[in-house]
Amino acid sequence: MLGRTVLVSTAFFAILCGWFQLVRFSTTAGEQSPAPVLLPADLVPSASQPLLLVFVHPQCSCTAATFEQLDRLLNQATQSVELVLVVYDSAAFHGRPPMDASTPLHHHRVLVDTGGRLARRFGAATSGEILLYSPARRLLFQGGITPGRAHAGDSPGSQALLAAIDSGRPTPSTFQNTVFGCPIFRLAHPG
Repeated sequence: MLGRTVLVSTAFFAILCGWFQLVRFSTTAGEQSPAPVLLPADLVPSASQPLLLVFVHPQCSCTAATFEQLDRLLNQATQSVELVLVVYDSAAFHGRPPMDASTPLHHHRVLVDTGGRLARRFGAATSGEILLYSPARRLLFQGGITPGRAHAGDSPGSQALLAAIDSGRPTPSTFQNTVFGCPIFRLAHPG
């Protein structure tokens, strides 16, 4: 009887530890650094509509949730944006496609970010980091749009991004949006 009690207690403890790790993983935010307040002129030519940069790592399991949430937001938005996926590419991925660029998102461009130069320049350290710049090249939004790692759904970040797209102005919470995703520079190889 004592052996069965120890076995059940051990199994319960293992399940509890696993659940704790899962919750901790899904609610741990990624690193963030300030993005340039003005879009550097040498990177992207002048645009007639807002520019939405989405930084992703090709091996991040959280990317699908970011794409799903972004697709929902762009379908709700009253204004259109130019969408650019900035996909990290290091020596580990060189010569292979950095990721399957077929996403549910409509009309997007993919920039391969060799060695993470653009991610570093824009302060994007976490896959799922999103930046919105106005046609006047001003930063309107920085952060994430998912409520947790690998979970799509409404969040303060998604609400702030939608408001910034529709109004063309930053909202009070537009730069305080937590990014939930994998570290861009610590998955597989650092570049």
